[in-house]
Amino acid sequence: MTITIEVWKPIPGYETRYEVSNLGRVRSLGARYFHAGNNTFVTKRPRILKQSHVAGAYPVVNLSDDGEQTTYRVHVLVLSAFRGPRPEGHETRHLDGNRVNARLSNLKWGTHAENEADKVKHGRAGRAKPSRGEDHYNAKLTWEKVKAIRQAHANGASIKGLAKAHGVRRNTMRSVIRNQTWKEAA
Repeated sequence: MTITIEVWKPIPGYETRYEVSNLGRVRSLGARYFHAGNNTFVTKRPRILKQSHVAGAYPVVNLSDDGEQTTYRVHVLVLSAFRGPRPEGHETRHLDGNRVNARLSNLKWGTHAENEADKVKHGRAGRAKPSRGEDHYNAKLTWEKVKAIRQAHANGASIKGLAKAHGVRRNTMRSVIRNQTWKEAA
């Protein structure tokens, strides 16, 4: 079993406020500031920041500078702190193909072509679009039913009655009838 020692480095542009580790964690350094409301100094303790998984499932954190928050992808912070700024025309490569793994050992700056080759190697290239309509794993309707629903509504059937008959909520049925969802069946 290999034990990896966690090494912390300042985040470029936030050197006095935040650090990032080679294991992909981000921490605040704590701060002491004057609270004008009650005329006292307040000390914030250092803490590990909570990461969210947005922006295509990449882990992100919010960094604050004088009250202004900016969201950053953790893998970019790790590479910037440990390998320097992103070279012109380069992007982040995840060497194991796992976008959630922001450890330095898994990251490298590389060209778009290198990143695409990694995707092929890891079986992530040419991913199909997310399933839609009746192909979606949670679909309760089919294309045929959607067409019949729209025809029934045009002939006077109520949204409430149609929703109950097909086991969906009224808002869902309203979206189907208004062509806001299941657009391909229009």
